[in-house]
Amino acid sequence: MKILKPLVVLVLLFSMATITYAQEQSTLVVWHADGTQTRIALYKKPQVTFDGQTVSFKSPVLNLQYLASNVLKFTYEGTPATSVSPLQEENSYSREGESIYFDPSVTPDKVILYTSGGVRVPVQPQQTERGLSLSLSSIPSGVYLLSVDGKTSKFVKP
Repeated sequence: MKILKPLVVLVLLFSMATITYAQEQSTLVVWHADGTQTRIALYKKPQVTFDGQTVSFKSPVLNLQYLASNVLKFTYEGTPATSVSPLQEENSYSREGESIYFDPSVTPDKVILYTSGGVRVPVQPQQTERGLSLSLSSIPSGVYLLSVDGKTSKFVKP
């Protein structure tokens, strides 16, 4: 009986520490139009994509998809502003000056450009001697979202 009490106390302390640690983890919070929220632990490393109609959150352990009209915003909790690091992901394009050049596997219908507010920008990628390219000279300065074959990334046009 003397050994059992310390063991029970140890198990309870370990359980409380685990619960506290789980609650302190960084979380992606999706705010829905109906007032509800969905919380995604960032250790799951979700990939967020936007195709104009839907917002998707995918990782090896989850696959969530919502109509864009039903998502008001998404925010992060528990992450200090200084802990944001750049994504280390290969893109299927490269940017050089006023043009974006795409990998040979990309077709024009898979290239979609949005303003930071989610408004689709009408653009026409052109076939050049270097392959498919998109000229940025006709769009105003600002922050844009570029969706290429379902993967979305952000860039700034000065």
